[in-house]
Amino acid sequence: MSEHVPHHHHRDEEDGPRPRLIAVASQNGRTVTPHAGRTRRFLLFTADADGAVAEAGRYELPKAMTLHGWPRSRPHPLFCVDVVVVGGAGENFRNTLAEAGVRTLVTPDLPVGEAAARAVADAAGAR
Repeated sequence: MSEHVPHHHHRDEEDGPRPRLIAVASQNGRTVTPHAGRTRRFLLFTADADGAVAEAGRYELPKAMTLHGWPRSRPHPLFCVDVVVVGGAGENFRNTLAEAGVRTLVTPDLPVGEAAARAVADAAGAR
């Protein structure tokens, strides 16, 4: 991974459902990648209490760490985020993240910053 985002417990009860750490699948660094299971590049965004998002780093995963075929019993960097935003995701991808307590949001054809903001807005609407 090219940048490390510290693993922290981010699901505090008082925080409510608003995501604090969002990973957006993006092979090109500009738009959401459609094939999530084989994606190796994720831009990371944080959200403040008001829902404003800011880029916070990135995951550049080795090929062996794509979620396609990743054993659910092993830790994975994506398991420490609140939401993973992708252009498309199969059932295995969604189930693997759900078992780790991570939501999947499918938003094809969006710029990465917009996609992260959508994840925060969708969570706020679910309250």
